[in-house]
This record gives sequence, structure tokens and C-alpha cells, in this order.
Amino acid sequence: MTGNSGPGLDQQDQQLAAEAQQKALEFGQAGQATSWSNPANQHNGQIVPGTPYKKGSSFCRPFTHTMFINGAPQTTNGTACRQPDGRWNQVG
Repeated sequence: MTGNSGPGLDQQDQQLAAEAQQKALEFGQAGQATSWSNPANQHNGQIVPGTPYKKGSSFCRPFTHTMFINGAPQTTNGTACRQPDGRWNQVG
């Protein structure tokens, strides 16, 4: 998964964000946030998936990921598609 390596994110932040993103894309309802938080440094964020759609033989979803690093919000928009192994890979 790409897209979770924003400025100020350490390895634990990236892992927590990637896990939350996978959960949001696989199970989340469109418009409902899935949150993550790293108690070690107070960094946190939320992923809000959009409505899934079919692209070729894959299901894809747009999403918005807002991270709060040192209290400052950083928002990323993207699209991810579900791979045959069940993982979601960011494509845009």
C-alpha cells in the first residue's frame, strides 16, 4: 500500500494507517470514517471510503485519508482497487 508515508509519519504510524486503510476499503461503509491512532506519539488519522465501483474485473473505491501529525491535518485523496489476494492497492 502506498499513500501512507506522509511527512512526519514513523514506521508505526505507517503500519497503523495502512491497516486502517485496508479495513476501511474492505469493510467500511461509504462516507463512514475508520480511525487509527498511535499512542506513542499522538499521531492519528481517519480514512473515509467512497462508493465501490467495478473497473474491469476489479472492485475499486475512492477514499480520503486525513492524518493529524503534531496537530496539523494533512489530507490525501486517492483510489484503490482490490487485488486477487484481497489486498487493496492504491492506483491513484
